[in-house]
Amino acid sequence: MMMSWAGVGGLVGDEGVGAQQSETDVTVVEGYDLIRPPSECIGFLPLPDCGKPPTDAGERGGTLQYVTFGVILAALGFIFTVVFRNVVRSDRAKAQQAYASEATSLSAPDDPSRTPSSP
Repeated sequence: MMMSWAGVGGLVGDEGVGAQQSETDVTVVEGYDLIRPPSECIGFLPLPDCGKPPTDAGERGGTLQYVTFGVILAALGFIFTVVFRNVVRSDRAKAQQAYASEATSLSAPDDPSRTPSSP
């Protein structure tokens, strides 16, 4: 089993057998079209211009990703609206109940059993 080290060197950014320069400064490394050199793209966080553009709607960065994000935002907006309306409705009901109980206690005749007795 024989291994070519020139191909491995092309993967890490050497201008060897696996890499070519075009007129638009796009590096082609083993089938990947990159604007940046591959050595700059290796890391924990993906950097801009370190990948292939989406060719299918379901790929990362495709239209389905944006549609999914929109659906999530719409669902969160719906949930917020329902909770907000229920809180307002509950607050109104509590205020009406408090007002009604206060109004009935003020209009009720004095109960002789509640009056303080004088010594």
